[in-house]
Order: sequence, then C-alpha cells, then structure tokens
Amino acid sequence: MSTLIEPVLSNFVVPAQIYGSPPFILTDPTSTNTSTFSTYTFTTDSQGAEVISINGRTVTIIKSGNAMITATQSASFGFSSGSIRTLFTVNVATPSLSNFVIPQKSFADISFSLTDPTSNSPGAVLFRSLTTDIVTVTGRVATIKRVGRARIEATKYPATNYGTASITAEFDVLT
Repeated sequence: MSTLIEPVLSNFVVPAQIYGSPPFILTDPTSTNTSTFSTYTFTTDSQGAEVISINGRTVTIIKSGNAMITATQSASFGFSSGSIRTLFTVNVATPSLSNFVIPQKSFADISFSLTDPTSNSPGAVLFRSLTTDIVTVTGRVATIKRVGRARIEATKYPATNYGTASITAEFDVLT
C-alpha cells in the first residue's frame, strides 16, 4: 500500500471588493498536485456566510465585512486532498449622491427647508453652510442673512455597507 502525498497549496489570494460589486469567479490556488483530474471546492464558514455566498466558484457579496474562504483540492493520483484558506474583505461602498440643487433665492425668502440629495445609502444627512455670512443652517432649515453666492453641503453619514460622502449645492441670494 502506497502512502499518499499531501499537496502543498499556495498563492490563494482573493482581492478585496467593495459592497455592491458584481459576483466574481474564484481562481484555483497553486498546488504541487497538478493533475487535471483533481478539482477544487470553495467554501466559507458560518460567519463568512453572512458576508458572501459561494456557488461553485462564484462569489456573491451580501454585505461588508470579512469572510474566510477555504479552497479544497480533491485527492488524485498519489495525492491526498489538501486545503488552503484566505481572508477576504468586503469594504463599505462610498454612497452616490446626486440631485442636490437649490434654486436661486430672494433675500425676502428669509428661510427655506432643505431636501436630502438622492442616494443609494440609507444613512442620515447633515446639512451645513459653507458661507455662513450669507446663509446659516440649523437642522434642515436654511436662513438667509444677506445677498450673495451661497454654498450648502449635505453629508451622508455612514450606514450599514456604506461609508460617508458629501455633495455641495451653490445658489444665488438676490435682492
């Protein structure tokens, strides 16, 4: 009876991805068992299954976080099965922000309500004036102080799977 050789597996790296990235295909690690009859299976543990799903070689991202991925090579022609693990990271996405437009205002408008920009993130929005001599902001209300070119920034705060981002609206305050 012959003794099976344990394969040496290496070079199993899964580059970090960003939440929202499309599914991707895993690549076989390097192995001392180069038999074409040997196949690989890819799995993750229960904690990793909260972050990704693996179907065959295809990884689908579920949420941001870390997942341990194991590649197991089947036994073949004098080699036993072998496995190697790698830590895979899904980073939070930067929110997309758009449609933050404030039309020109009249000094007589005194104050007006601010509307959230359009975003793919559920995070809260904080508004602030970048030109406090022209307009001030308290909560969601902007108050005009004088005539001029005003700038208000909307910042989207981090939320599950998303980081932070900001967008600025410029508008004129006319007499």
